[in-house]
Amino acid sequence: MGRQSGIQDRRNAIRVKMVAPAVYTRFDSKGRASDQKPSNSVNVSSGGVRLKSSFPVESGEMLDISIALAGAPITFKGKVVYVSPSPDEGFELGISIDAIDNEDRIALTRFVIQKWQKDGV
Repeated sequence: MGRQSGIQDRRNAIRVKMVAPAVYTRFDSKGRASDQKPSNSVNVSSGGVRLKSSFPVESGEMLDISIALAGAPITFKGKVVYVSPSPDEGFELGISIDAIDNEDRIALTRFVIQKWQKDGV
């Protein structure tokens, strides 16, 4: 029946657990970078990422995000889909990838597939 762990049917992409440092940049009302915050990824897919942060953001907000992926950073613009309290402090942010360059998309997709094949999660 093949591997099913790591796949969640409501999403159209394989999602794998990955804890790695990340940074997100918020923007002011004029579109200027206003604030940069550290966070950690919880899981990733080719379509989005879940971050854990000590700092809240607003659902619908657009962020620039950089994640250390296997030693090399990838960057993308993402929309905050949800914000929820984390069970152990802080917040979990569900981010949908809105814009990513081809090189970073290929690196992200390759990473997700290789990790899923290796770990099955």
